[in-house]
Amino acid sequence: MKTQTSFILTDKQPFKGVRRRERTKYSKKQLNIMESVFRENNYPDSCVFEQLCYMLKLDVEKLATWFQNRRCKEKRQNKENHREKIRQEMFNPKFVNLSCDQPEFMPKALENGWQVDMLTGHIDAYK
Repeated sequence: MKTQTSFILTDKQPFKGVRRRERTKYSKKQLNIMESVFRENNYPDSCVFEQLCYMLKLDVEKLATWFQNRRCKEKRQNKENHREKIRQEMFNPKFVNLSCDQPEFMPKALENGWQVDMLTGHIDAYK
């Protein structure tokens, strides 16, 4: 199974005859295999790369670029998930207006290493 890579000429290019490479289109089978390998190890070694290149009929450069882009995508998704988790915690009612007036909560707060402002009695629930 070959990937489709073609070149096109556009009117907006500054020089005549300059080719612009189109986006590489992977088949569903190729994507499924690359995703399964990525789940096992997002930094595969050269042996795995060689096997994948042979099995998927891809260039090493294309495969390396796919893995690099996939690692960036995972990092971006993790960052977005972390931000969403923080947002949810900030607006979670159990973290709003915690104070020393709630004695049942105080031991748990101290146990978790949260900060207690002795002057105001407020608990900083975020470490």
